[in-house]
Amino acid sequence: KMRYPKVGDANPQVKVGIVSPGGGSITWSEFNPKDDQYFGRPYWKPDGSKLLVQWMNRKQNNLKIWEVDPANGMKTLFYNEEQKTWINLDDDRQRLHFLENGKGFILTSDVSGYTQLYFHDMQGKLINRITNGKFDVTELNYLDEKNKIVYFTARKENTAHNDFYRINLNGTKMQRLSFGDFNHSNINLSPNGTYFISTHGNVSTPNKMTLVNNKGKIIRE
Repeated sequence: KMRYPKVGDANPQVKVGIVSPGGGSITWSEFNPKDDQYFGRPYWKPDGSKLLVQWMNRKQNNLKIWEVDPANGMKTLFYNEEQKTWINLDDDRQRLHFLENGKGFILTSDVSGYTQLYFHDMQGKLINRITNGKFDVTELNYLDEKNKIVYFTARKENTAHNDFYRINLNGTKMQRLSFGDFNHSNINLSPNGTYFISTHGNVSTPNKMTLVNNKGKIIRE
C-alpha cells in the first residue's frame, strides 16, 4: 500500500537507497527525507560507477539530476534545469540515452518550450543542441554512433501527425524521411538503421506499410 497525503497531512518521507541484488547492507544516499521533494526515474551510468537520481522541488519547476556514489551515498550535481512553469518529471519518454562508446548521452527536454534533443558529455556538460525548432520530438528511434546520425520521430509538418527524420549528432543536415500528408504512427527500423518500415495513414486513407531506406527513398509498399 502507498499512502497519499490528504489535505493538511504531511507528505511521506522518501529515501533513496542502493543495495546489491544479492542483498546485504543498504547504502543510503545523502538526500534529506524530511525535505518537500519528488524523485523520478533513476539511471545507472553505463559503467555502473554512479547512479543518476532525478530530483524535483515541490513547485516542480526545478529538475536536478544528482550523481550518487553507490559506495557511500555521496551526491554531486550532474544536471540542473529550471523552468518558469513546471517540468514533466516522468512520462512515457526516456529522458537519458547513453552512447555505447561512453562519450556522452542524449537528453530529451522541453526547456525551450518544445521537446528537443541535446547532446551532453558524461560529466553532464552540454556539447551541442541536436534539434532546434517549434516542434516536439516524440521519440528518439535510433542512434547510429558510427556515422553520428540520430533518427527521431516528431510532430513538425503537422501537429496531428508523426513524421520520421534523421539529423547529424552535431545538429546539422536535418532530413525528413517519411512522406506524404500521413500520420506515420509506427516506425520499425532495421538493426543498423539502413531501412525502416512505416505504418502510415490519415482520415481518408487506411493504414499502409511501406519499406523505405535511410535516405528517404521508397523501396516497396
